[in-house]
Amino acid sequence: MAGRIADDVANYAGLRIDAFKLDAVEKLSLVFSNAFGVVMCIVLGSIGLLFFTGIATWLLGALLGSLLWASVIMGSLFVAAAVVVLVNRQRMFADQMVALFSRMLFNSKDGRES
Repeated sequence: MAGRIADDVANYAGLRIDAFKLDAVEKLSLVFSNAFGVVMCIVLGSIGLLFFTGIATWLLGALLGSLLWASVIMGSLFVAAAVVVLVNRQRMFADQMVALFSRMLFNSKDGRES
């Protein structure tokens, strides 16, 4: 009887370890797929922004009559945008990323904590 209980406990522990491994693989795959999607959106958005910036600089240069001043104005806009992102980086990125990863890693499908 004691041998059977020990075997059942060992079998249960093995099953729990396997369930933990499967859950970890699932959650890691979610993290990596989300990260890949974010990187792809950033790359594609940057390419689009590059084209629109080039066209906007060209149009502004045509309106001002000086491509140099148009480039200075566009560069100033990018510096201003970078300052805004830098000042708000905690609220824009860190808080949302922590919330996303904590939901993915600590909430199971049935609503209980894992």
